[in-house]
Amino acid sequence: MYDMDADNMMHTLTSFKDLPTLPVIALEINRLLASDTTSVNNLSRIIAKDQAIVSKLLKLVNSSFFGVRSKVSSVEEAVVRLGFNSVRNVVVSVSIFESLTLAHPEDLGFSLVEFWEHSIAVAVTSRYLSEKTGLQDPDDCFVAGLLHDIGLIVIARCFPESLVNILRKIKERNVSLYDIEKEVLPIRHNKIGEILAKKWQLPSSVCDALKYHHAPNRSAANPELLTLIHLGDVITRRFFITTINPETNSASPVLSSIGASAEKKLDLMYQNVNLWFPGVRETIREACEFFIRHE
Repeated sequence: MYDMDADNMMHTLTSFKDLPTLPVIALEINRLLASDTTSVNNLSRIIAKDQAIVSKLLKLVNSSFFGVRSKVSSVEEAVVRLGFNSVRNVVVSVSIFESLTLAHPEDLGFSLVEFWEHSIAVAVTSRYLSEKTGLQDPDDCFVAGLLHDIGLIVIARCFPESLVNILRKIKERNVSLYDIEKEVLPIRHNKIGEILAKKWQLPSSVCDALKYHHAPNRSAANPELLTLIHLGDVITRRFFITTINPETNSASPVLSSIGASAEKKLDLMYQNVNLWFPGVRETIREACEFFIRHE
């Protein structure tokens, strides 16, 4: 039996005053990029209003993790060299770690560090898959992978008792969060993540990647992007054990919602994962150092 019915849960989600919000600067960028007339100067001027974001943007762009060949020294240069979409993705990426916080996660038995380590691992793995197969934009994959589980933070904020119940059942039965969550809540973290992403005015392709990342769907705005995030998540759960995923994932990925050529490329990557994933681990470590422990 669910902890609550779907109507009550949705009412809480839509009326809750403490839902995570992106910084105003990120929302303004999303609004600007919805227009075909936005210029480099307009976008750069908006970003420059928030010097904390500027500092983080330039640190990330110039880090070994991001891998630009020569130093980027200004917002304008970042916009010109990376493009509008990539800059938006970087701004969202460096913003969410302050937006998606919990006051006392330890009281719930929830590890925020583990949550971010998993999210970063999925982001890095999805981006690697994109780079190696030539499917989709790697930066789109990174930000969608980083955000794929944000619905869990909303559950922790809005429904803490349900999260405690879920975590207790996971520990008792040694199964993954998704298996238990659908027994406890009528609206799961993937749908809640989609709701939050829409509120943040993120692209429909990212919203659908959050909604369907456990079960890719042909009706998604961008099935290839969605499938890359799904595969990145499956692979990450295969190699990393966490509180919410206490057993290594042995399930095969669902690749059938994309074209035959793309499916073949991703299936080959999956079959050879033991050969290439050890190298990706180091990139994951570097990204965790930057996003979680970097001051």
